[in-house]
Amino acid sequence: MANQLNLTRSAADCVEGITNKFRGGLLLSNTVAHYDISGDMDGKSSVVYSKIHFGDKLVHFVGYELVEGNYKGREGMFTLFHQGMFDQESGAVKLNVSVLKESGTGDFAKISGEGAIESDGRNPEKSYLTLGVSL
Repeated sequence: MANQLNLTRSAADCVEGITNKFRGGLLLSNTVAHYDISGDMDGKSSVVYSKIHFGDKLVHFVGYELVEGNYKGREGMFTLFHQGMFDQESGAVKLNVSVLKESGTGDFAKISGEGAIESDGRNPEKSYLTLGVSL
């Protein structure tokens, strides 16, 4: 059964740490963030990102997000893999996500799918996840 989930992610808190600085402006960092999820699903999520900064222009990152919630009476958890890029000059964010195989629990035990996250250009605390899934 294919479904499209349209979710709003509102940041509850976020902590960024610098892991290591290198010559030439390279920087490794990590971020842990927690979100309230609303829209087609109600719930919460937590994500950890590993990032590499290329000077003050470009950031590439990967992450894992645990999503827990309720969708049309179905409850459970699943994990999203994130792969993205942030252009600090333009503010553009490109972020693709996919459901990790075998990561679902409860009513989401057989979930699979992929999608994208877009930032809210007016509110840095919000982002929008569009996820096509099979349950």
